[in-house]
Amino acid sequence: MKHGKKYQDSTKLVDTTVLYDTTEAIENCLKTAQENADKNHVSIGRGLCGDALRDPALADEIGTGYDIIVANIVADVIIGMAPMFANKLVPGGRLICSGILNERADEVRAALEGCGLVILSHSHSEDWSALTAKR
Repeated sequence: MKHGKKYQDSTKLVDTTVLYDTTEAIENCLKTAQENADKNHVSIGRGLCGDALRDPALADEIGTGYDIIVANIVADVIIGMAPMFANKLVPGGRLICSGILNERADEVRAALEGCGLVILSHSHSEDWSALTAKR
C-alpha cells in the first residue's frame, strides 16, 4: 500500500502523510499536528513542509492514491489546491475540508465541483463551514 492508506482497523488511521504549509510557523505546526495525532490515537507516518503547488518535486513526493484528504485551512488555500486535491484522491476518495468562513463556502464548493468533485455534505456552525466531497 502507499503511504497514507494503511489502516489498523476501521477507526484508526495508523500511517498517514501530513503536509505542512510554510506560511505557518513550522515548529508550532509540527508540534500541534503531533498533539492532535496523540489525542486521536493515530501516528504520523511522515511530515512534509513546503508549497506543493509551486514545488513539483514535493508534489511528486506526496504522491497520489489517497482514500481521504483532510484540509483544515482557509478558503483561498482550499480553492487554490482544489485541482491538486482532486488529482491526489483515488476514484471514490473523499476530501474533507474545514476552516471555511460561511460567506466563502459557495466559492469553495464551486472550486471543488469545477475539479470534478461531488459535494456530499455541507456542515456549518455560526461562522464556519466544512465540506465533504467525493472524487
